Amino acid sequence: MRIAILGTGPVGIALGNAFIAAGHDVVYGSRSAGKEGLPAPVTTAADAAGSADLILTALPGTAAIPTLETVGDDVLAGKIVLDISNALTPESTLAYPNDSVGRLMQERFPDAKVVKSLSTMYHGVMTDPTALGATTVYVSGDNEDAKTVVKSLLTDLGWPEASQLDLGGIETAVGPEHYTPLFFMTLQVVGTPVFNINVVH
Repeated sequence: MRIAILGTGPVGIALGNAFIAAGHDVVYGSRSAGKEGLPAPVTTAADAAGSADLILTALPGTAAIPTLETVGDDVLAGKIVLDISNALTPESTLAYPNDSVGRLMQERFPDAKVVKSLSTMYHGVMTDPTALGATTVYVSGDNEDAKTVVKSLLTDLGWPEASQLDLGGIETAVGPEHYTPLFFMTLQVVGTPVFNINVVH
């Protein structure tokens, strides 16, 4: 699968390396096309998205929708968009206290297939989940076929099917996104980002 990762920070780099190791073709989309030192080629967001089967938003949540707007509705139509972002204000409060980036993204781009996942953890856990034993990764989205593709990618990252919890439609993305303040509170107490949620039932 050809995956366009929008964002060239530590999260995008970690996921790019992991997807390449799993046999996927990765391209980065960035404002700095041609940027060197990344595990895959870097081009513009529009060019990366246009050539991809799936687009991943490794961006601050407040920048995700504006960046996709530069890509264009026509390019996004029919594409799977895996949104892993969390939207915070400069004061580190929730930018959308009554909503989520995932749902707003689906509303703004109705012809895209938005799936929310991987937003509740540090990138080292995203790409090496077995280091913590059995923990949980959430999935939200309206399109079942798109969620099936994303779940397959999660498996490629090391998340077994039993650890993947499908919350339902994209409106449920509000739950994982609103976990963000608790994540940072927990980080302050435990002193490391290498932790995660485990749903036991």
